[in-house]
Amino acid sequence: MKLGKIISARTALLNHQNEQIDIKTAYKIFRFCKEIERETLGFYDAKFNEILSKYAHKTGNGYKVTEDKRAAFSAELHDLDELEATAPEISFTLDELACMKMSVADIRALSDFIEEV
Repeated sequence: MKLGKIISARTALLNHQNEQIDIKTAYKIFRFCKEIERETLGFYDAKFNEILSKYAHKTGNGYKVTEDKRAAFSAELHDLDELEATAPEISFTLDELACMKMSVADIRALSDFIEEV
């Protein structure tokens, strides 16, 4: 599975981390995110920071990529997102996720991890 898809799924779930949901679903989400953090997040963050330091300069409250470097920056980020990575072997049913208010963007990010039963 693509690395960017795995990271997006984690982000979509973490957007709901403070919601009060069913304990079984909460624990499954915790395990899912923990596995990503253990297996892929460190690699992704290190590569992202390499790309950032290569093309961006620090501003007062973040980083800025100059216009002349924007295309190369975007291309390297795209290449990073397209790397193949091992996805967690955890999936969710719609019933398990029903206790959460999710956007279409959340569902899109999680679509590879949703089992339709």
